[in-house]
Amino acid sequence: MKKVDPIPKVLCADDNEGHRRLVQIILDRMGWRHRMASNGLEAVEMAGQESFDLILLDLRMPQMDGFQTARKLRQGGITVPTLALTALDYPGLASDCQAAGYDGWLVKPITPRSLEQAMESCLAAESSR
Repeated sequence: MKKVDPIPKVLCADDNEGHRRLVQIILDRMGWRHRMASNGLEAVEMAGQESFDLILLDLRMPQMDGFQTARKLRQGGITVPTLALTALDYPGLASDCQAAGYDGWLVKPITPRSLEQAMESCLAAESSR
């Protein structure tokens, strides 16, 4: 029988090392396992090789932005709850994120509390489906 790990595992992709480090510190304090990617291509590759409970994607990354990355993950059959992290807050952000396959979004700057709440909300929405 396969052992189920009760500690959630998160994939975070952000091209900004400082943002990745902040998310890593927050996840460490929450006791969550994590993997970090510096762009969308790395995130797609990692998500195809490992199982994750949640994916966090920056919307503005080189090579493949967060919208392209989310679409590529969904097209590849990856249905893990996905949360957009963005410094952009504009009219239509919600509909753009939903169209790309995101389950939620969080506008930067993030705080430990805002990230934790957004992640929990995203996971709760997934579990109620």
